[in-house]
Amino acid sequence: MLVPGVDLEWESARLVDYYYGVRPEEATLNQHAYIGRETLNEKARLTGFYLINKSWTVFVGVQAAVFGSGITDSPMVKRRSTMRGYMGTAWIF
Repeated sequence: MLVPGVDLEWESARLVDYYYGVRPEEATLNQHAYIGRETLNEKARLTGFYLINKSWTVFVGVQAAVFGSGITDSPMVKRRSTMRGYMGTAWIF
């Protein structure tokens, strides 16, 4: 079974500042100070599920994410998007 998905992920200014902000005392000539602001990220994914038996399932998928400007405006961020893969098993009881 293949299951597609689309997400919008809102991140608060506090969270963006924590991960992508640059304090004035940390700034350099190549990396200016930056105070993070709230942002909206877009994500799309495709997951495949394979039922081994009544109890066990294996899944594998890919996800693409496009970051909002609150993240991409940070001097620490070089890419506007990312791609990742994932896999796992599930036991249904």
